[in-house]
Amino acid sequence: MVLHNYWDDKAHPLHEPEVPLIAVIFKDRANFEQYASQILGDGAAATHGFYSIQSNRMVLYDLTAAPNERPAYTDADILFKLRKSPFNVATVIHECTHQIAFNVGLHTRFADNPLWLTEGMATFFETPDLKSKTGWRTVGKPNPWRLRQFQDYARSRRPADSLQTLISSDQRFQDAETILDTYAEAWAFSYFLIKTKRRQYEEYLRLIAARQPLIWSTPAERIKDFQSVFGEDLNQLDQQFIRYMRQISR
Repeated sequence: MVLHNYWDDKAHPLHEPEVPLIAVIFKDRANFEQYASQILGDGAAATHGFYSIQSNRMVLYDLTAAPNERPAYTDADILFKLRKSPFNVATVIHECTHQIAFNVGLHTRFADNPLWLTEGMATFFETPDLKSKTGWRTVGKPNPWRLRQFQDYARSRRPADSLQTLISSDQRFQDAETILDTYAEAWAFSYFLIKTKRRQYEEYLRLIAARQPLIWSTPAERIKDFQSVFGEDLNQLDQQFIRYMRQISR
């Protein structure tokens, strides 16, 4: 299991899932949206899949099924269709990462998990290698979709308090006008921390995973928890972050 290989260590031992991990896959987009709208409301129209913390299920539809195209009957047919749209593969990996992380001890269901952390981890693993049978050789490589979005955000509209609002609240993930930029920044910030401050990142993961379910932190408490691991000076950290991502962009 890739997440086990990447994160499991003596300081934060992971465990096998305690229950079967269920994926619900609808035959087409229309059936998926009909079901998803009951859970996500209007947000169903903008998603290709999701992981439900409540049901512990991953919900998708057949991403190889396109209108007016011959169905995929063989492994070769499926691989051909997937290679035409690596973003579809990334969607499956993203939701799988959520489901596995919440079932092996990386995250705690129904606890106050900052979305920048959970979504940042899922987007970190969104880089499939379609030339490899396992598809995982490119884990940890820059995510091209998120990188382009973050470059544009950082260049033209990123406010001075962007890092603070990302850490302190999930509100930006719930705003249609900011959600793409927020996902991109969650990926970029997670990528920066994993690559440059991995020990602290893993310590923060353990801190958040130890939270009790149904107890919610205030924005100030979220900032305090983050600073307890990464230090008080968020401005300096933000400067390091932006400088690092500029190097990645070259």
